[in-house]
Amino acid sequence: MAKYLARQVQLQSQAEPLTGVARYLVKQAIAAKQMPTPTGVAKYVAKQRLVVNPVQPLSSVAKYVAKHEAEEKAAGEVTGVAKYMAKQDVRQVESAAVSGVAKYVARQALSDGEAPFARTTGVEKYLRNQA
Repeated sequence: MAKYLARQVQLQSQAEPLTGVARYLVKQAIAAKQMPTPTGVAKYVAKQRLVVNPVQPLSSVAKYVAKHEAEEKAAGEVTGVAKYMAKQDVRQVESAAVSGVAKYVARQALSDGEAPFARTTGVEKYLRNQA
């Protein structure tokens, strides 16, 4: 017995010391052996949890892309109310830019037309609306 113990001490002194990674792996192996084996019910419940809420790991790039796609989609969608308000803003700006004198002169020009009946072309309408 004494020879055996002497031999073991000699072997341990010759062995290299364990690195941090090696010690971690030994601890993990010991912890895995000490874990109780799951029962059939525990296995079933674990599978059901994965079926109901599957784990989908997203990388940081995927999260970034999804966030910006959602922002672009939200910015691209224009509701009917937004369209209406934009039209109202344009009308208010156009009406504010034309003074009362300009409106009077335009009415006088229309009433003083040279011909009683004159066809207006699309270009004339466009130019009138631009003025």
